[in-house]
Amino acid sequence: MKRKILAIDDEKDFLKILKLNLEQTGNYEVITSSDVGDIVRLINSSRPDVILLDILMPGVTGFEALDMINSDPVGAGTPVIALSALENDPDKLTAYKKGVVDYLTKPISKEDVIRKIEKVIEAKQ
Repeated sequence: MKRKILAIDDEKDFLKILKLNLEQTGNYEVITSSDVGDIVRLINSSRPDVILLDILMPGVTGFEALDMINSDPVGAGTPVIALSALENDPDKLTAYKKGVVDYLTKPISKEDVIRKIEKVIEAKQ
């Protein structure tokens, strides 16, 4: 059974590569969007197993997106892995306080993201 992954990031090239890498394994169906404002609709329509969410985005921030996820009945039960381009992101603690289950610093390898996704899925079961 393929796992559904919802990836939200303002970097469209990153999303294309992420989708390609994950779907090549045959284990994942990846839904991508660079429109954070659409996150609740995407969660409710796709019912993802895991959400990959960029924290540092223009406009609606990752923290605002986390608030939207947490206030939605479906979203609140979906594990979120935060993504950031900053190695020592001062907002990392805030992300964990808002409910992210793990954190990845870009650039990320295919192996790292798969390892994190599988870890989160195992913990959810």
